[in-house]
This record gives sequence, structure tokens and C-alpha cells, in this order.
Amino acid sequence: MLLRLRANTIWPAMHEVTVPFYFTKGNKEAADQYGIIIGTSHCGPLMRNSVNEWDIAGKGDYNYTTNKEAMLAYWTERLKELKSADNIYTIGLRGKHDGMMQGVRTLKEHKTVLSQVLKDQRELLKTYVNPDVTKIPQVFIPYKEVLDVYNDGMEVPEDITLIWCDDNYGYLKHFPTEKECARKGGNGVYYHISYWGRPHDYLWLSTNHPAQLYTQMKQAYDKGAKDMWIVNVGDLKPGEYLTELFLDMAWNINAIKNDVSGLDQHLKHWLTREFGSSNGQALLGVMNEYYRLAYIRKPEFMGATRTEEKDPKYKIVADLPWSETAIRERLKAYDVLSVQVMNLSKKYLWFKKIPGFNW
Repeated sequence: MLLRLRANTIWPAMHEVTVPFYFTKGNKEAADQYGIIIGTSHCGPLMRNSVNEWDIAGKGDYNYTTNKEAMLAYWTERLKELKSADNIYTIGLRGKHDGMMQGVRTLKEHKTVLSQVLKDQRELLKTYVNPDVTKIPQVFIPYKEVLDVYNDGMEVPEDITLIWCDDNYGYLKHFPTEKECARKGGNGVYYHISYWGRPHDYLWLSTNHPAQLYTQMKQAYDKGAKDMWIVNVGDLKPGEYLTELFLDMAWNINAIKNDVSGLDQHLKHWLTREFGSSNGQALLGVMNEYYRLAYIRKPEFMGATRTEEKDPKYKIVADLPWSETAIRERLKAYDVLSVQVMNLSKKYLWFKKIPGFNW
């Protein structure tokens, strides 16, 4: 699938419900065979998925200020396994799973420890991967609280690619400055079309608006973040179109015309290819309305609850401050969409080819 979409890199899933990539026999070999380069997320330094792997292969607390030698040994073990492999190495350190680094309390402490982490990790890369560390593909990802540390003046070696992130809702928090654009390592983007975390997650419906994705990534490209693009897809099934849109732009930024018709043409082409020419035009209107409604407020956010929330107020579904009129108009709009889709489905011939299927 990645090669079909002209992608060549994957950051394997990192959540607690996921088996770590290198723990599954054949994963590494399959990636090598197909030329897929493996990297790791913002909280998985030096090819480790620490949310699961540390509990199995680590010793003590995941705390660099109190357990440095154990963490160095933990990273060393993986680097030895992957010697001569084709990888992109994430450097830096966050918490064991998508949280702030353990053992630091102030911004100053955070910057001091993180700066030392980078130096120590680079020494490991010199020792176990390539004596010329500038020849090793590396990325530094100023995500969430790490962006505050970076903005406080933390220095990152010139040969490391800086990967800029969105705010978890599809808006990039930083575009490269002139100085950052001049870096040898260049700049890239890490972008979400699926997100798990506070305060709200969106995982199952793929509700990012294509126009939002397009405008953000076009700005990123125009402002110099063009060396590496990573999209967080999560559950692929509802996100096929946005994934392809992202990768079409990554392959050729001019794949979509930069005018009001460009996105419609791209989406219509995709719908026609997947569902036939007779359905393409009708589905274009359906999908545009679906994205419009979701952009007003994602369906996943309608309960006014929050993810991983300690305050009991936000654990209970509550009314939103919407008028009765607005509520009824929204429900009616979704009803109209539902009817349109059901009518199109009845005409879609492949249903009739399924043995035993009775519409």
C-alpha cells in the first residue's frame, strides 16, 4: 500500500494495545525487502517503542536524571540489532508514553537534561551506526512541551532534520524561519488525520477537512518544510482519501491546482476511480457536505467530554451551548446525507454480486 501511494517511510504504531514493531518476526525483513524505511514517533527515540518495550527490556524507572545508564543500555541494545539497517533515527526524549519527560520540573531543567540526552544519543549513533554521525538520518520533533524547550533556545545540531507538528487539530504550530530553512538537515512535518490524547481525540471517522489539510501543507512546503512529511493515519479504513491527498501533495505539491476547483477535481477523480463515474459526481456533494459539517464541530466532540480527563465534570456527556434551532438544523443535515448515501448504495452494483446478499 505504501509503495502504491509512493511513500517510503513508516513510523509503526506506539500505543499500549500495539505489539512493538521489532517484536513481530518478519516485520524488519519485510520492510527491508520492499525498501520501506523505518522511523519512530516523537516519544520513541533510537528505534524503541518505549510504552511497551521498556517494561520488557528496560530496567528501573524511565527517568534519565536517575537511571541514565540503564536507558543508554536499552538504546544500545536496539542499535546493535539494527546495525547496517536503513532507518531514520528519532533523537530526544519525552515521557514513557506521549507525556513530558520524567525527572524535570522547570523549563531550565528540561532544556539542560534534553541537551545532554541529544549529546549522549549522538555518541551512541557514532559508536554503533556510523562514526560520522552527520551521515546518519536523524530527526528532532518539537512536539507539545518539547516545542517550549526548543523555543527557549535549545540548540539542535545542524545535520538533524527538524520535524514540525500540528496542534493535534490540523493547524501547524510553527513554520521554519529563514535560519531554520538554511540548516543542512532541513525541515519536515508531522501531521495528524487521527489523534488520541487530551483534550479530545478523533479516531474513527476521519473528519479533517481536505481544504484544511491542503492549505496547511501547502504553506509548510512554501515556507521550507519539505524534506520529510509524516502523516499520522491511525486506523486507515476511514482515512483512505486524506492519506492519499497528503501523499499526492508530498510527491508533487502541484498535484492539486491552487484554486477553488483544485480540491473538488482531486476528490472527484478519487471517488470516480473507487466507485465509478456514475457515482463520482453525486458522492462529491455528499463528501463535501460531510467535511463541512465535521469542520463546524467534529462528531467525536459532540458529547462535550474530554479524553484522559481527571475533572469529573468532563467525564459526563453534557449539553453544548447550541440553540434548539441549530441542533435541529444539524440533525436534519445529517439525515439528508444519510438518505443520499443509502439511495446511492442501492444503485451500487457490486452489492448484487455478493452470494446471499439481499438488499
